[in-house]
Amino acid sequence: MARRVIRAAVLLAVSLLFPALCVAVPASAVTGNGSVVTRIGGVPPRVAGGGGFTAVFTVESTSRYRMLVDSLFLRVSAPDDPSGPPDGVSVTWQDPATGAWRSSDTRSGTGWGLTLDPPLTVEPHGTLTFRARIGLDAALPGGTYAVATNGVSGYRLVDPSGRGAGLLEGRNQPRAVFRYAGPGPSGPATASVSAPAPVSASASAVASATAGPTRAPSPSDPPSATGTPSAAAASADSPAPTALSALAGPEPGGGAGTGGGPGPGSVSGTLLLGLGSIAAGFALGAAALLIRRRQSYP
Repeated sequence: MARRVIRAAVLLAVSLLFPALCVAVPASAVTGNGSVVTRIGGVPPRVAGGGGFTAVFTVESTSRYRMLVDSLFLRVSAPDDPSGPPDGVSVTWQDPATGAWRSSDTRSGTGWGLTLDPPLTVEPHGTLTFRARIGLDAALPGGTYAVATNGVSGYRLVDPSGRGAGLLEGRNQPRAVFRYAGPGPSGPATASVSAPAPVSASASAVASATAGPTRAPSPSDPPSATGTPSAAAASADSPAPTALSALAGPEPGGGAGTGGGPGPGSVSGTLLLGLGSIAAGFALGAAALLIRRRQSYP
């Protein structure tokens, strides 16, 4: 008997409370408000120093309600540190409603935003596409950076009558990572030209002992392409020391030197060879003249 009374009381309580719960909980909470899924495109894997790119954001809604978008948001930062770097980045937006490019009107650290007034309407199960031009300063340190967004920053869901329908159940947080080259090498490009080429200790010692003191260059002397004195300037200042021929290798027509230069024997041999060549030339010329005369006067 007691069990029957308890069952009847429970059934009566449920029948009375169920209509009240249906009235108190809106239909949007029962059926769900949906969510948005955002994808990022147009981000290259590598960006040169001082360059930039145009990122494309596609927001797909699964909600059965209209969504009024009041603002857009993105972030450009280090992948493991959303707070840096604070400078060296600029963001301009293409207004989804007009197609015109506009500057960011809100910024907080590494975050950039754009306010849409009037708000942009995304139909139920609709898609929103917007673009942002991201510029990177040449002084920005090189490294890995990420572009992140939550799709839509400020929004409202409204039912067909225009009344508020609550909030979305979820929004993903996509990001696209790229590598930035950073600033180029500092300093003038001609810095390596003005620096003299290194000379070995043995060569400098032999040159200083043989050639004596060198003339200091005047301001009017033009620098050579490699940063060392040209051959014309060296021959005008002083004759090249013969001892350096051993460091540069054997001279054409001679043997492998040991640093002492050519001796008297090689000079006399060269002279005799030259005189013999001249005598042979005269002999051949005289023979040719005699042959021509004999042919002319038989």
